[in-house]
Amino acid sequence: MKNILQAFAAVLALSLVASCSKSPQEKIVGKWKSNDGVTLQFNEDGTMTLSNAEGKGNWHIPEAGKLTITDPNGDSPSTTTVAYKFPEEDIILLGETTLTRINESSPIASSNSIVGVYGGPNCPFPFKDMELTENGNLYITIMNFQTPYSYEVDGNRVLVNMDGTRIIFTRNGNSLGIGGKTCTKT
Repeated sequence: MKNILQAFAAVLALSLVASCSKSPQEKIVGKWKSNDGVTLQFNEDGTMTLSNAEGKGNWHIPEAGKLTITDPNGDSPSTTTVAYKFPEEDIILLGETTLTRINESSPIASSNSIVGVYGGPNCPFPFKDMELTENGNLYITIMNFQTPYSYEVDGNRVLVNMDGTRIIFTRNGNSLGIGGKTCTKT
């Protein structure tokens, strides 16, 4: 009898957890930044804004795993449907694009002290010469070629999106640590 009650309690607990999970629509609502630096705002009413477009677009989920976006750019708006998935709570993969949720409680603007150029002898390649800007861009320079990526600050973590790969630095004063190595602000 005790085993039956324990099994029933486990099934009930799993049912409650499953019923409390958010729908894809609820997960998407909010402010996101793409790996190419575009900010997107998905609203509950199905409208959306893009930092590189004027006006409002629309979004909806026509079927599981598919997101349809109407882009307000130009004289004739374009509609695109892409596959999506949530590999982590605050990340959406839209086809080839990675979106990272912008945590409004810790915007980059309030953490300007992180802005600057980082490097040093203990800084690992390719981060030996990187610049973090106030607008959330991170630039890495290799052989006089500069590549832009996006980043956001989450507490003492700096989350960098590098072509769909998420790199996490740990911030300690004027240093950023990764893999036991330290990049120091110059």
